[in-house]
Amino acid sequence: MQDKIQKDWATASSIITEWIKHQERTISQVENCCYDSNEILEWSLKIQSFDCYITLILDGSEIVLQLHLPLMMVPETSNQNPLFEELLRMNAVTLAHCSFGIEDDNQIVLLSDCSFNNLSSDTLNLMLEGVSNGIEQFQERNFISFSN
Repeated sequence: MQDKIQKDWATASSIITEWIKHQERTISQVENCCYDSNEILEWSLKIQSFDCYITLILDGSEIVLQLHLPLMMVPETSNQNPLFEELLRMNAVTLAHCSFGIEDDNQIVLLSDCSFNNLSSDTLNLMLEGVSNGIEQFQERNFISFSN
């Protein structure tokens, strides 16, 4: 089992490396200080003005690729419900290949992920297209106004 997961890890890394070579935008590998590079590999790129992190994660016997974009902090206001309702509505109706989430530190993020079994250059392109469209939708709705 361990040999198979190591082979799958090498294959997944290779798929991403080859995909990066064919991109017109600059994608940089991020040195991760806290995890073994045999468990997490991370790259970053800019999508509009947002940092997008492409992370390959080995979690036990599962390999997952995740695109992660921090967007903004949840505004400190007495009524956050309209913001949360709009994010949920967008997840259900507007977005494809990604979703909004809120992390433990109250950071609003845009996420897209796939398992190793579905990983390909085409899947990466769909994920990137999904988060790019998600950013456009996010900006069109002017979420900063929810802090008032």
